[in-house]
Amino acid sequence: MSSSSKVFAVNALVKRINPTAFKKWLAEAPRRLATGDDLARRFQRAHAGEEELLVQGGGARIWADGVSHPDAHLVEVKYIKDTATSPFIEGSKCPEVIRAKIRKEVSDEFERYAAILKDPVTPAAGLEVITNNAEAASYFVSLMKLFNIPGRVRIITGGTAP
Repeated sequence: MSSSSKVFAVNALVKRINPTAFKKWLAEAPRRLATGDDLARRFQRAHAGEEELLVQGGGARIWADGVSHPDAHLVEVKYIKDTATSPFIEGSKCPEVIRAKIRKEVSDEFERYAAILKDPVTPAAGLEVITNNAEAASYFVSLMKLFNIPGRVRIITGGTAP
């Protein structure tokens, strides 16, 4: 079974893309191995790499799941294990108290990405969110719009687990 990919652009890039400055900035970033459960970790490793990077700017810091060097984008991977209980899918069976807690945590992540990307000193130009579910992608697009984060949401479905 082959995989397919759809990309949705969200908010226009404001910064000029400078891959050289981006690479130099990332060379100074602390790194750690990607963590998480098996399926989510394999999905993250397959689409963002083995290492996460601690990026900082605009008074914020976050462990980015990966980077896209050619266009100076930070990468955040959100794997949906079960659509029936995902907090990112409207109408799922996720208990509201859990949905609210997880959505607050993810909203805080996106707010930190926004601060880093808006900082004129950082060479990161945008954010690429990679998910395996189109319904969840809508939620991530809404967060990018809310915080005016330039970039894209990529939906990668199908195929076998890497």
